[in-house]
Amino acid sequence: MKNIVLFCTLFLLNNTFAQNIVGKWKCIATYSSFDNKKTNMQAALHQSRPCTKNTVFDFQSNGKIVRNYSACDAKYIETQNKFWKDQKWKLDGNNLKTSVTDFSLFNEYTITFSGNKMTWTNKDETIVYQKL
Repeated sequence: MKNIVLFCTLFLLNNTFAQNIVGKWKCIATYSSFDNKKTNMQAALHQSRPCTKNTVFDFQSNGKIVRNYSACDAKYIETQNKFWKDQKWKLDGNNLKTSVTDFSLFNEYTITFSGNKMTWTNKDETIVYQKL
């Protein structure tokens, strides 16, 4: 009986604190390397287009990624929505793929979670999201 109670408790705790990509996130950093120098491209984007600081990424359970550019001008939102309208994600363990072409072409990352942060890494970049 004690084993059943222990198993149920561990199961509930694991599911309570398990991290999941599904939900609303804010991108707080995108690091790329140029000439052996790491640059935060997200900070550069925010500097050139401050409205992007408010962008929300909604990773939906059906594999779609919907971006909400609530504070940006209509032309920017229209352009971004055309570019990213078909963006999808799929996760296999800690291997994440994103694509706008139904995965005939894709970006592949290792995904990790720490607290309210989700980090994607590959050889070219590191992307950090914060859960909203």
